[in-house]
Amino acid sequence: MQKIAILYDASQAVLSTFDLDEVLQRILVIARDYFHLQNVAILLLDKETNQLCIRSQIGGEPGFDSVRVNIGTGLIGTAAQKKRPLYVPDFAKETRYQPWGKKTRSELAIPLMVRDEMVGVLDCQSENADHFDSETVDLLTLFSTQASMALQNAKLYSLERRRASQLEAINTVARETTVVLDVKELLAKACRKIREAFDVSHVSMLVKEDEDLKLQAHHGNLTLSIPEGGKVPAGAGLWGRALRESKTVIENEAEANPDCIGIYLESVARMCIPLVSFGQTLGVLVLDSPHPGSFLASDIQSLESLADICATA
Repeated sequence: MQKIAILYDASQAVLSTFDLDEVLQRILVIARDYFHLQNVAILLLDKETNQLCIRSQIGGEPGFDSVRVNIGTGLIGTAAQKKRPLYVPDFAKETRYQPWGKKTRSELAIPLMVRDEMVGVLDCQSENADHFDSETVDLLTLFSTQASMALQNAKLYSLERRRASQLEAINTVARETTVVLDVKELLAKACRKIREAFDVSHVSMLVKEDEDLKLQAHHGNLTLSIPEGGKVPAGAGLWGRALRESKTVIENEAEANPDCIGIYLESVARMCIPLVSFGQTLGVLVLDSPHPGSFLASDIQSLESLADICATA
């Protein structure tokens, strides 16, 4: 009966909303209450860094929110690598792994799987030794499938909403080209709409002027490192590569590139899309973010459509 009850409650939590953080928090509350856990957390895989990062937790000690776990290291990272649950009954007798929390005596790490792909880890901790018997481990492993289902549902829903927002942005900018005659005003409106649709920190339009690129329009919350309307060398930085190769380029960890230059002080990730009309390259659409791994290859097609509209206008 316990198995039926916990799986029913977990299923209801998954189906109650498409908001990922809300679903995961509800799942963690159920796990904590049913299994009397000291700390329970869900860590998700960051594919860019190949690390596990906490997305939601209950009962964690201060500083846990910023923890990043390398795949293959520690109990959690090893469970993720092996794609199977790992259990330490008593850290007082354990030599391979260290406890995550200072008060943790036993810990269970269960990989979250979507088909054959590992997407995260459900980590369960107790202050008591031998807290998880074989039946509890089996039940929590079954329970983890509900968290995996929540991840998949939220991902699909988020992707659908993102695509709808991007399509709206394309249509809006296309309509503006028929009514706005001032190019600077049009590019400024396009920057605002792109930032909103793609949820980025800053959007800029750099237009070619001789051997340079001029900051024609921009919108966002990052700090300019050049004067308003200033210029940068057309052949430098990531935008120079985009112009030379005539294709969209992404740099998700700009700090790792010693040759990286930018126009915003806080930027660590950047995407550059050439503005091309009838075979002529007129400039570059630039997206900036202070967070590494912010830009997705799946957004390129929509952004290139917007860049084409702006270039033609």
